[in-house]
Amino acid sequence: MSTIEKNMKKPIIGQRIRRLRMTQGLSLEELAARMGGFVTKQALSKYELSKTQPSPKVLTLLAQALSTQSSYFWGKPKYQIKVTGFRKKSELPQSLQEHFRSRVCHVLEERLRIQESFHPSPHDCCLPTRLWKSGTVDEIEDAADRLRKMWNLGKNPIRNVTYTMEDHCVHVVLVEAPEGFDGVSAKATLSNGTIAGMTVATRRDVPGERMRFNLAHELGHLFLEPDKENTEKAAHRFASAFLAPRETFFRAVGKTRQSVGMPELLLLKKYFGMSIQAIIYRLRDLNVISETDYKAWWPHLTKLGYRLHEPEELAIEEPRWVEQNIYRAFSEGVISKEEAEEILGKKLAEETSLTLLQKKNFMKLSLEERRKILKKQAESASSHYAEDPEWRSLEGGDSFEDGSSPS
Repeated sequence: MSTIEKNMKKPIIGQRIRRLRMTQGLSLEELAARMGGFVTKQALSKYELSKTQPSPKVLTLLAQALSTQSSYFWGKPKYQIKVTGFRKKSELPQSLQEHFRSRVCHVLEERLRIQESFHPSPHDCCLPTRLWKSGTVDEIEDAADRLRKMWNLGKNPIRNVTYTMEDHCVHVVLVEAPEGFDGVSAKATLSNGTIAGMTVATRRDVPGERMRFNLAHELGHLFLEPDKENTEKAAHRFASAFLAPRETFFRAVGKTRQSVGMPELLLLKKYFGMSIQAIIYRLRDLNVISETDYKAWWPHLTKLGYRLHEPEELAIEEPRWVEQNIYRAFSEGVISKEEAEEILGKKLAEETSLTLLQKKNFMKLSLEERRKILKKQAESASSHYAEDPEWRSLEGGDSFEDGSSPS
């Protein structure tokens, strides 16, 4: 018996075949077609259900069809990945629900492989070691404050939610999805229960303010342990408290108001990065406005057409972690160019810097040869910056955003 066959574990193989197939949105028929009809959809179904075991030849064909390595199917997973929240409408087809669940788990596993190259210890991520109880409103508000304190965010509004999450090993994924999908979250744990990383996914084609709230909502699913019947309400309250801490919100609007006008709501929208509707909810939840005033807002928003499309939509916050770290991993020789392009889903840009292997070869050259190469790179960089209008504008001594000047 071969080494591969000795190490094969039927449940792992079946689960991984199904996860990767669903991640790519393929039906059993489509996967069988990709394999050139070498196996039938019935045989594939039996593999996924662990009723039969694929041969090494079939595993090789499966790996080729699913753009992975054969070892992916039988290697023992390092992490236990669990979906913690899935917000969607009832009309979202079951096949799409499984597609998004599988995709977010696969993406998290893929990114953890890159993450552990630069953050060997999960403790570097500043993630809670256990879930926080959230049976009461105050417990939810306290949980949001606790996370802000853990991440050193202070009390001010968060400028970029996506960057903040990515800086703490919560991987953000924006997906093309129908309106029935809002968001999904998952976490990965080691065998000792330590949280190694998390991911949240939401729709790309939504305004920035809604995207920020969706991401914060999924954070609630990752960190809270509410009563089962109050899961969504708890995550909503957590999102509001995380984006607009109670103390900061009171400072901005006061503790009691007789009325709030639209111009002020638009300013608060920009300040907190939340939708008008979310701000109105926050005003009611913190008892700043009465229940009567709260209810009066909804027909008014409907009349204005703001229930579906609010004015002054915020730009979406593009994730940067994966691309930044893929380039880093490639430059350091952690992954190959082919692996990097597969994860990014695009060709790598031309490298102007030296990879690790190139650096080693570079140092073997004579001093004169190295000087020639460095001179050529310097001339290329000089030409690039000379043609860049933004770079030239800095030469005039423009001040920074905070009004200071470079020293």
